[in-house]
Amino acid sequence: MNTRNFNINYLVYFLLVVFVSCTKEKQSTKYVTTNKAIYGTEINKNKLKTEAQFLSILSTDLTQLPISPSKLNRAVQVLESIGDRETANEIIISNYMNDPTLSIPPDTYMREHLTKFITETYNKFFIRNPSQAELAYFTNYISSNPKITVEMVYTAFASSQEYMYY
Repeated sequence: MNTRNFNINYLVYFLLVVFVSCTKEKQSTKYVTTNKAIYGTEINKNKLKTEAQFLSILSTDLTQLPISPSKLNRAVQVLESIGDRETANEIIISNYMNDPTLSIPPDTYMREHLTKFITETYNKFFIRNPSQAELAYFTNYISSNPKITVEMVYTAFASSQEYMYY
């Protein structure tokens, strides 16, 4: 047997052994799902949103559309140029409420599906479910005040202290 054939045979054998020893045994993975509430009622928010975060999230919450980078940049400059952030936020929220792309349910939906509306509003703005006390308070408040509109509720949530934090 010549040396060259022996080296090639040895190399092929070596590669075959390495290949076989390196193959992994397939393991089956089992996933288990559990029913768990996505939204809790805990309030663990302690980081103040930046102007850009506030505006981006507000735009998405109210119009279901992202804010354009140029519009975001202009709005951030306006917010930074005004000394009173709360006043500036209220002006921005008011402008959104007059925006034709505003995406809010009609007042009739709020009145006919009050519990669902309150829960959806908490999920949208606070990313959590209302507590039983909050649900009872808003149910009573909206039911006893026929002049309350969805726009008023959304404005109150968007301008609240909790909404300013994540």
